[in-house]
Amino acid sequence: MHSSDRFRTSELDLNLRVAFRVLGLSLLALGWLAGLSISSPAQEQHQCNPGPLSVQLSQERLARRALHRVEPTDPLINSRTIEVDATVTVHVEVDEAGRVTCAAVVGKAHPLLGTISAKAAQNWTFKPLVKHGHSKPMGGEIVFHIKR
Repeated sequence: MHSSDRFRTSELDLNLRVAFRVLGLSLLALGWLAGLSISSPAQEQHQCNPGPLSVQLSQERLARRALHRVEPTDPLINSRTIEVDATVTVHVEVDEAGRVTCAAVVGKAHPLLGTISAKAAQNWTFKPLVKHGHSKPMGGEIVFHIKR
């Protein structure tokens, strides 16, 4: 085999790898558009269990206590090649210092939207809840409206 033949073979291999990568991304985007998940159907669903002393707040009360908010973001969604209009609800548990200790999607959501929403909620911070002179852990739901 001549060196030029090896070069053509490696160039062909590279072209095939690129083609399969593009095909995989296209199928992922198509599945996402159709609302299907190409990932494993047995996805682990995380749950936040409130502690016995955790004060559960309404969505509005929890939102008013937010000091720092982070919106869900993803390059595929931000590229605007795919139209998105979805609502994702995330339950959070917050410690005495106002940091999110647990964030889990409530109900059904596309795996990508659920993941980015839970990650965004994990980065929120809240004004600590003080009752009778002591900070208390709290919990509640954050609703993200994702539209691009």
